[in-house]
Amino acid sequence: MKIAIASGKGGTGKTTVAANLFYAMKTFYNNVVLVDTDVEEPNIELFFKKQRTEETPVNVQIPEFIEENCTECGKCDNICEFKALVTIKNKPYIIEDLCKACGLCIRVCPSNALVKKDKKIGKIIHSVTDDNSNIISGELEVGQILTSTLINKVKKHSFNQNGKVYIIDAPPGTTCPAVASIKDSDIVVFVAEPTPYGLKDLKLAVKLAQNLGKPYGVIINKHGLGNGDTEKWLESENIKIFGKIPYLDDIALKTSNGEILTSYASRFVVIAGNILREGGE
Repeated sequence: MKIAIASGKGGTGKTTVAANLFYAMKTFYNNVVLVDTDVEEPNIELFFKKQRTEETPVNVQIPEFIEENCTECGKCDNICEFKALVTIKNKPYIIEDLCKACGLCIRVCPSNALVKKDKKIGKIIHSVTDDNSNIISGELEVGQILTSTLINKVKKHSFNQNGKVYIIDAPPGTTCPAVASIKDSDIVVFVAEPTPYGLKDLKLAVKLAQNLGKPYGVIINKHGLGNGDTEKWLESENIKIFGKIPYLDDIALKTSNGEILTSYASRFVVIAGNILREGGE
């Protein structure tokens, strides 16, 4: 079962909830894999002690221009919809920062003037915890834009671990990286803070899950804040609330120190059970 932990905005406590659900889910299954696809800001592994960590570079193949092979046929002209390749006097110039590595320009070139070369976009970090659980993260290279490409590679690596349950810490928001993270999930769990801003972004996130045809529910974090409108809206829309995490100084302090909320473990076990039942497990 693949469980995506998502949010409509940053700062809701999504990563904290994902880490504690990973811990709680072990009550039900031995082989639980934690996957951090928030590749621009991966940090979930900070909650855990590791036995070992392995890093694997992730490359894509982008075009390289071999001038002596160019016949100036012009077939590559205007072929790139991302404007990463422009032709000046029938010769191509490649803007690597715009390239999506689709390879179309290479395929249309009849003279091998455009060939493949590797470009590193990030890395996969595979850690094993003290209890032999797998934590897999992606880390995007600074300045790179192929976020969704790296996320897909992180998920592919993760899903080869033969886990019974995968907890996927998705990036916040409703843009392409969020879509790439949750599109293969069996259920999406949105972490929301009960504030007017949180509710506005939660509505957008719920619409994303609906458009993708994914079952979903909500965990209310920092419960006790706000004016109660979030719960009223969830009830009016008949959206499942998997659980509520109270707004307490003790929780904030432990989280800021990178600690698992062991004193609230029973609460997360109940939430994990609710998610599993909703997901059909």
